[in-house]
Amino acid sequence: MQPQKLGLGALLLAAAACASAQMTTWEFTYQGFNDAWSGTFLPDRKFSGLFTGRDTNGDGTIAYSELVYLSAGGRTFVDPTGPDCNSHSSGTDYQCWVSEFSYGLDGTLNFSGRAIVTSSTRYFEFWANTGQDWGFRDIQEWGGPTGEYVWADQTTLTISPAPIPEPSVALLMPAGLALLALAARRPRVKTCAVTRCN
Repeated sequence: MQPQKLGLGALLLAAAACASAQMTTWEFTYQGFNDAWSGTFLPDRKFSGLFTGRDTNGDGTIAYSELVYLSAGGRTFVDPTGPDCNSHSSGTDYQCWVSEFSYGLDGTLNFSGRAIVTSSTRYFEFWANTGQDWGFRDIQEWGGPTGEYVWADQTTLTISPAPIPEPSVALLMPAGLALLALAARRPRVKTCAVTRCN
């Protein structure tokens, strides 16, 4: 096999590996929930967020450890400029927990987290468990709003950029090798000059 063809094959494999590990930011919105107290379906109620990460191990899933930023429901859970969400100490004004996060590049999003903000006059709590429920309590000296919403059959997920199943490097490698083998087996055309043929 010619060195140019081997070099082209190696270049294709390297490009495929890089594509699966590209840093990307996704924005998501779930819309349409049942009110947990009244049971009424609220078609315009939304739960939104965004996250940034990369599939560093090439398994087709963005795991919590592969995130560099995560916010949901107006609360920040992962931020390189702030404290780690899962390590908090007593006496802090902002505490948060992420017990589950994964995003399959096919569009499956799983998130379970909680955030609490406290002060001498306020207690605010936010929680979300995708596929189940999300809500908030905002308790102040004079009271405050509370809301709890439950996923319904009509709940939709919009995510941008749209999920596109990426073929794994393991699937691309045999295809690339097959193309190289076909190129190597291609019949050579003889060129003839007036006095001799090669």
